[in-house]
Parts: sequence; structure tokens; C-alpha cells
Amino acid sequence: MLFIIKGMSIIGFVILVTVFAILRWEPKITIGIALALVVTTAITLVAGEKILANFLATYAYGFLAAGVVLLLIQHIRESRKG
Repeated sequence: MLFIIKGMSIIGFVILVTVFAILRWEPKITIGIALALVVTTAITLVAGEKILANFLATYAYGFLAAGVVLLLIQHIRESRKG
């Protein structure tokens, strides 16, 4: 079951990056979501919810990685314009 959840997460993030890239949405949105998840992770860790904190940290990393990929795509697009 855990493998299926992780597999769906990977598919979800691929779809997220694809939609953001096609619609040319600002990549900083995903980085902002990642930062909000990091803060939420810290709060849940203080509250003693280690499993939830681990889950949130995983998603924070995914959103941060998606933001970096989107920033790279944006940089490549801008460099091609000249």
C-alpha cells in the first residue's frame, strides 16, 4: 500500500510540473507551498506527531524539487528568447 501511495505521489508531482510548465505559472508558488509545509512539519513534530511530520516533510521536499525544476525550465525559456 505504501508503494502505491508513493507511486501516486510521483505521478502527481509529474502532473504538477507539467501543468505549471505548460500554463507558465510562477514556480515560486511551489516553493512557497514547500516552505509552508516545512513550518507545518516543525509544528507537528513539536506536537509529537512523527509519522505526520515525516509525511509532510516528504511532500515539502517534493514541492521544493518541483519548484527547482520549474525554475530551471523558466531559465531555459528566458535564455532562448535572447
